[in-house]
Amino acid sequence: MAFIVQNAVQFVYFIVQGFLVLNIFIKTIDFKKLIVFSLVNTAAQTLFTAIVGNNNPVNVFLYIIIMILTLKFILGLGVVHSIAATSLLVVISTLFDYLGSAILKISFGSEFDVTTWANSYQKMILLRIIGTVLYLAMAIAVYYMRLKVNIPEDINKKRSFSILANSIISAILIVPNILYYLNNSKDIDTNMVYFNVFAVFVLLILCFYNSIKSSELEVKSREVEFQKDYIKTLDDIIDGLRGFKHDFNNNVQAIGGYIALNDINGLKKYYHQLQSDTRRINNTLPLSKYVKNNPALYGLLLSKLSFAELKDIQFVINIMDEYNIEKVKIYDLCKILGILLDNALEAAFESPNKYVELSINKNSQNIIVIEIINSYAGKLNKDKIFENGYTTKSGHSGFGLWEVNKIISRNQNCSLETSVTDTLFSQRLEIS
Repeated sequence: MAFIVQNAVQFVYFIVQGFLVLNIFIKTIDFKKLIVFSLVNTAAQTLFTAIVGNNNPVNVFLYIIIMILTLKFILGLGVVHSIAATSLLVVISTLFDYLGSAILKISFGSEFDVTTWANSYQKMILLRIIGTVLYLAMAIAVYYMRLKVNIPEDINKKRSFSILANSIISAILIVPNILYYLNNSKDIDTNMVYFNVFAVFVLLILCFYNSIKSSELEVKSREVEFQKDYIKTLDDIIDGLRGFKHDFNNNVQAIGGYIALNDINGLKKYYHQLQSDTRRINNTLPLSKYVKNNPALYGLLLSKLSFAELKDIQFVINIMDEYNIEKVKIYDLCKILGILLDNALEAAFESPNKYVELSINKNSQNIIVIEIINSYAGKLNKDKIFENGYTTKSGHSGFGLWEVNKIISRNQNCSLETSVTDTLFSQRLEIS
């Protein structure tokens, strides 16, 4: 019976841990995933304890490995998030075990000994309940005080190394100190316990504060880079409008000359050249007006516009309003659009018409519809394009659309429809 109660407490303990992590790293709370996460960790912890013992360092190492894997593959955190969260949990768990032991030592005095208590189910349950209550109090405080660590999914390597190093060093500094206390609690003076608890608690707060500030610096750095791109785009638009105004009379006279000579073919050619010159202005105006509050998407579309210009591809962007896309991670959305646009531009470049169109709108059911249409040449098997390894291009892996399908499958709010004609290929992404 005591074994069942201990595992039930352990199960609640891991649920609270997962809830805390999801709140700190600004992730959606999915209670089904939390239950699976807790079940896996509870089973693993019970198994490891039975094999190697409770206070064995190997048990701690196995806990770290399983925690990183379950955070990534069950709760859906990125690699950097998973490692940082695990380091944080190791420090907090060790600290709470320490606090629980300190509370019991102060309560029971010399009668309390961690080694003796570790061999008793009833006493270990009491320790775990104290740890769970402390975790729950922290989770509630984080939830209501809105303490967040905003680490972008695609954070650069230098910044991610800094965050991981800070997390690991904090664990290295705190954990051995507390483990020493736990193994020698009988011989340590109570006043030293008070001091150590206070010192470790202050160090934990400083580490957490440092992580928050580091993530804020990363976000600010990205905002500055976005503002630079945005200002450059506005400068390009202004320069383009000035040039267009300056050349307007010349263009009117040139068109009049073609009409006077009845040179329709020449007029068509000249009109096509004018379209190329004004295309960037026509595309960047809706971006600057409607996408400026989404830096990641803005930067992605600007880069694809530049690529289309270099390859002389007619890339038309139709965005008629500002849309707040919250039902899917911006990282996933940019990855999907990046792959779809890359494929569209590559296919269009190899076709006679060299045409790509991107439209973003909202239908009557408030569903955001993103459609990418491109010209293409050759044969295309619509039923196989999402298979891993399928490609129509030599020297390519065929990984892109398979990856898109994988991302969409884990986002219940997204769906993708594909349609093909003899000359046009269309991908329609709906976000409900």
